[in-house]
Amino acid sequence: MHTMHSTLLIGHYDWEPQHLPKEEFDERLAALWKLLPANVVAIAAFGDRRANAELAYLTNFVPKLRDGMAILPRSGEAKFYVAGASNMMPIAARQTWLRNPTPLTEPGKLLAQWQAANPGPIAFVGGENLRLALRKSVDEIVDAEATRISGEGIRALMRHKRPRELQILRQGCAMVRAMAEALQSAHAAGRGVTAAVIEAERVGNRMGAQEVRSLLSLDGGKTLRPFLVPVDKVVDPLQVFFAVRSNGYWSEGHVSLSRAANPAAQKARAVLDAVIGAARAGVSAADLDRKRKEALGSSREHAITAGCSGIGIGLSAEEAPRLTAASGDVLREGDVCSLRVGVADEAGHHAIASSMIAITASGNEVLW
Repeated sequence: MHTMHSTLLIGHYDWEPQHLPKEEFDERLAALWKLLPANVVAIAAFGDRRANAELAYLTNFVPKLRDGMAILPRSGEAKFYVAGASNMMPIAARQTWLRNPTPLTEPGKLLAQWQAANPGPIAFVGGENLRLALRKSVDEIVDAEATRISGEGIRALMRHKRPRELQILRQGCAMVRAMAEALQSAHAAGRGVTAAVIEAERVGNRMGAQEVRSLLSLDGGKTLRPFLVPVDKVVDPLQVFFAVRSNGYWSEGHVSLSRAANPAAQKARAVLDAVIGAARAGVSAADLDRKRKEALGSSREHAITAGCSGIGIGLSAEEAPRLTAASGDVLREGDVCSLRVGVADEAGHHAIASSMIAITASGNEVLW
């Protein structure tokens, strides 16, 4: 789900080695190096405020406002660059295992300077995030084939969640669960929709989330929208979507609340249970889509979730696998997915139910 970015990021972004120690990043880098030709001398990773999964995977650094880049050599000292004034560098240093950050100017020039002193091919990951004004000078320096291999390789590595990553995702799902409970309590107490959602977001912030985002419905769950203006009225039924980021990893969930019986919500939860029961390693996205449609029966799909049973989630809010009939993806052990089912009935009821699951050797683990 796409949400509106926060304008002021106030969460906890510092590197927490008790959750992701240095050896975790060493192992990730070693796995990526195994995929690259022996003559490649460095991997450069770039990320900006909008998209930074590759940079975060290798360095733990999540740019809060502006760009970041790391040059990670096969041997020798790594280089770390962050856009901003020199007085911002100590703050950036707390967010990664890398040391001695320096201001990031023009990525292509920095790569050219590094390569002049260290001849050889450079692989580049995260290049899709580069603005066009910066892309040409980078493409002139980096090795196209090594960049292709590293891009495909790091996406495959990020898709398979390692044990420490799973633990972080469980913590993120605990935040979503606590936020959903706070929303339910506020809704039951007759709080207005803005007050209820803000109270839930505060719970996530107090639990240490880096970012908390939300979408809400003012029309009984038919559509979702970001906060635009405060809304004091009580909304019932209430449909809300939450996304939280913790230690770089996203967790999310849809919450459907109603004081009266909502047949659409009941049906959505039943269909979701059927999809969860069918999700295991080796099951194709097309098979999962067929199971969802079978469980829906004659019920009409919600416009927001129509044609898609879910998406992979991790350092990016949307990653492989994409669970649509046409995607060709197959569930693998190590995948973490956000499954979503929406129902809209003829009586005008609407609801979306969701769950986050980890695909295991024996089936799946429900994280939320």
